Amino acid sequence: MATNPVDGQVGAAGSTSALLYSPVLPKSQISPNATGTLGILNVNGPTVAASNPFFQSLGTNGRSCATCHQPENAMSISAFSVQLRYLLSGGKDPLFAAFDGANCPDAVSSTALPFAIGDPSNPHSLLLNRALIRIGLPWPPKGVTPEFTIAGVYDPTRCELSPTYGIFSAQPTVSVYRRSLMAGNLKFVTTVGPGAAAPGQILPLDSNGQPESGNIMYDGREPTLQSQAADAIMGHAQAAALPSAAVIQQIVDFENGIYVAQNFDAQALSLTDLGATGGPSALAAATAGLTAAPNTFSEYAGWATLPWYDLQAVQRESVARGEAIFNSRTFIVSNVAGINDLIGTNSLSATCTLCHANTSDGNDVHPQAEINEGTTGGAFALPANDLPTFKLVCSAGKTTPFDGSTVIVRDPGKALITGKCADIGKVKSAQLRGLAARAPYFHDGSAATLQDVVNFYNKRFQINFTAQEQADLINFLRTL
Repeated sequence: MATNPVDGQVGAAGSTSALLYSPVLPKSQISPNATGTLGILNVNGPTVAASNPFFQSLGTNGRSCATCHQPENAMSISAFSVQLRYLLSGGKDPLFAAFDGANCPDAVSSTALPFAIGDPSNPHSLLLNRALIRIGLPWPPKGVTPEFTIAGVYDPTRCELSPTYGIFSAQPTVSVYRRSLMAGNLKFVTTVGPGAAAPGQILPLDSNGQPESGNIMYDGREPTLQSQAADAIMGHAQAAALPSAAVIQQIVDFENGIYVAQNFDAQALSLTDLGATGGPSALAAATAGLTAAPNTFSEYAGWATLPWYDLQAVQRESVARGEAIFNSRTFIVSNVAGINDLIGTNSLSATCTLCHANTSDGNDVHPQAEINEGTTGGAFALPANDLPTFKLVCSAGKTTPFDGSTVIVRDPGKALITGKCADIGKVKSAQLRGLAARAPYFHDGSAATLQDVVNFYNKRFQINFTAQEQADLINFLRTL
């Protein structure tokens, strides 16, 4: 279990705080959330936290992998659970370690009392309000000559221009703030689909014989789950030394055995009634890497027409309509770097399944799936004035596919890894399972609700959803 160095308490499987813990993650667990319950299937369970390194403190700040990947939050965290942990621990939960749990490491005084959650000067405001973790990336990337310069910064966090941690410090660093990705359903992340390679082909192996993936992190910087675990231990947990390869593999094996999905909805009730196949068990049995052909999701196709005696028919039929909208409602995709520029047309008729193509899970199946659809900045981005904004200027002869050579963006995305103008603003499309358990949404938490998500796409691609269609789509998304 992960020991809190401040108060000696422990946090482990399924905990919401360092002060509340469960010593065992069972084979099957149900956790309540705002719209129902999330099902957690631990294929290799039950797992005793004290003997599994996923739940152990392997660094110097009391954190474990479970600190940011909570089972009841679909192996991520939510703003609500972060706030609860802050209140219960008085701000002492290892989650709030200043290194990346604060807006900037030098924003926190070791003697300071906890601030009120709503205090705009709270040094943990981005974590509390948006469930964002600071990611400090070296600039320029090692071995890369960037095609652009950082010509200006709006710096509300006071970290980009920090003399110790900023862009112009002795160790130049760009800080971006991102949501914790799900450490579950990972076979859907690391398997390539037939639309990207030969049917069923596993991604290429790295020098250690591990399958590579460009989709593990938002910016594609980690090729394998093993490298991601190792870097997280050295970075987020601030370890003094890397654990053995055997320990790293134990963490990956645990993660690969976890499946999470909503299994009960407050309005539609059981998500496995009358032919529906919601919940984690069906997800665990599904084949990863299948592209939508014709549908990404078919979990609620059986609810399209229900018997007269089903008391939940109205809500369930709404879910089925929302699923059909997701699968088949067409709109024109344009000016999306990573899609339109690669296929050679800036007027592509598509559905939501274009980017959310992995059958039953909804992430992308391509080996390098980062795209720029406008969530990281620009005219369509949702407001987030508490996040930094960068002015990037491409060098002579270099430009972005659709946004010119001077770009204003909140998160440069993949470009912070490759240094390429064409990659500015690109991030991957994340999984869609367990949405109800892990608000807010988008990589930067700028969408507080599923309604905000739908509003963004409705405006971005001029889909013109009716009010009923929006309601149906949201009812569907919350059942995933």
